[in-house]
Amino acid sequence: MNNKKYNIPEKITDLIFDFDKFISYIEEEKIVLTSKNHYLKRKDLHEINKIMSEPQKDVTKNNDQPRYVRLNLFYYLGLAGNLFRKRGSEEGKQVRLIINENIYNEFKNLNLVEKYFSLLKIFWVDTDWKKLQTGYYNDSPINTVSDVINIVANKANSKIKVPSGSRLIQLLYNWNAFLKYFEFFGLWEVVEGETEFKNSYKAEAIKTTDLGNKILNILNTERSIMEWNKHVSENDRKNDFTDMILNRYLSQFDEHKNKSQDRINKNDNNYENREEFFLPFVDLFFEYQVGKILSEKDIDFFKGNVIFKVELTKKMWIKVKLNGKHTLDDLHSIIQKAFKFDYYHLYAFFMDGKPWSDNCYNSPNDNRKPFADNVKIGELDLYKGKNFLYIYDFGDDWRFQVKVVDLENNKKELFSYY
Repeated sequence: MNNKKYNIPEKITDLIFDFDKFISYIEEEKIVLTSKNHYLKRKDLHEINKIMSEPQKDVTKNNDQPRYVRLNLFYYLGLAGNLFRKRGSEEGKQVRLIINENIYNEFKNLNLVEKYFSLLKIFWVDTDWKKLQTGYYNDSPINTVSDVINIVANKANSKIKVPSGSRLIQLLYNWNAFLKYFEFFGLWEVVEGETEFKNSYKAEAIKTTDLGNKILNILNTERSIMEWNKHVSENDRKNDFTDMILNRYLSQFDEHKNKSQDRINKNDNNYENREEFFLPFVDLFFEYQVGKILSEKDIDFFKGNVIFKVELTKKMWIKVKLNGKHTLDDLHSIIQKAFKFDYYHLYAFFMDGKPWSDNCYNSPNDNRKPFADNVKIGELDLYKGKNFLYIYDFGDDWRFQVKVVDLENNKKELFSYY
């Protein structure tokens, strides 16, 4: 076993110091997000970029959040790690970023390396990679991660070219911003090539390091992204072509196959019973040990009542009051009754407001989890002004805009949702 220890590289210290600056800015400023996508506004992006260790140069005051690659990463890490939350104003017309003080204080008390592996865990396990993707490309590269690591992380301190027509360039086709995200985490360095589109990235070559390869190989063998990331669906796991290709490519190595199967059996997709993410990395650095990382806390359950406005058209809408203990399937039932539907067809709630996105809860009669009758209203971290989409009957495609009009903390609990 290789017990080599490493000094903390500049890439990692820059990542942590920049993230601290990012959070401090949000804490000090009253951040109001854009109305459409709930992104950071341009003026805030411009100001935060100026205080980064290496300000991004190919941006202007007119660019939106996805163009600021490092800041886009930090935004989603903060949300996925519950370091800050979106909250509506009293009028419900603005959405703000509010620091979660308890979790932020816990993060501040970690040492440098513990902060690093906290952020790496949030990136690897808790963040929806489809949301992280930017620019021309929409898809997450999550299915190709294992293949890419196996090709790239075999040679330390090497410059691996990515020639046209190669297997590697095919695998990296839709990586785009993820090439930079891996670089920010000190996993490699990208030699960028020319691209046709703004806000897109292409690797002409990838420079590897001994430490970066060490972390990548541990992630690949002991923390497989397909097994550990919470946003990979069961169908994705069952149809993971990466494992199939990898096993075929490395079929001569029985040890690799055994380790891979042991890892799958050990993790078993049961997040609550898994070992701590950081354990394989405990003794990796000279200066610090990793004794803990940011703890995983569930969103506080909302016990009060939530008032929704459900709108088919501007002239056809209803208001619904539900308690936190009711489910989205209960909301579905009310809509069905109010609009005189027949309860016959499939439906889904798209919590990001985008039709057919993966951020959804599905009809219990569908074959795709998660199901609407298994999620309670109080678990959804709703806020005043939150909008989402309800679609009923995927053939006729009835679309309803659902808006959270108000939250009642101290009102008498509803015993019926009608």
